[in-house]
Amino acid sequence: MTAMKRTVAKRAAGFIIAGAALLAASPAVASDMGAYSPGGKAYAYSYGTNTIAAIKQVGDGKSYAAYKRSAGGGDTYHAWNKSGPGTTQYSDAGSTITQLRACNWVPDNPDECGSWSYRQ
Repeated sequence: MTAMKRTVAKRAAGFIIAGAALLAASPAVASDMGAYSPGGKAYAYSYGTNTIAAIKQVGDGKSYAAYKRSAGGGDTYHAWNKSGPGTTQYSDAGSTITQLRACNWVPDNPDECGSWSYRQ
């Protein structure tokens, strides 16, 4: 390998490492919890510094994120999305979210909830 090819290869490797570091530091990547509702109609995830719950409505209907916080004493909180497909609603900020799941609202019947996702 010529000296010029080695220099180009080193620069490319440096850009890849720098890019990976920037992605790891971005708020969108900081979210390490997420869960779909049954049938994939909604997606719940932690947002920002994992202190905000978000619920994205993917399909028709209404949905909510059920979540627990580190300082919540075991209480379950809810962030609702009643705005339709393609919209996202957010909870208020609080202590770190430790558990999270997405639920489809079912009128006059038990809601359909996915499995709990836990902070890693």
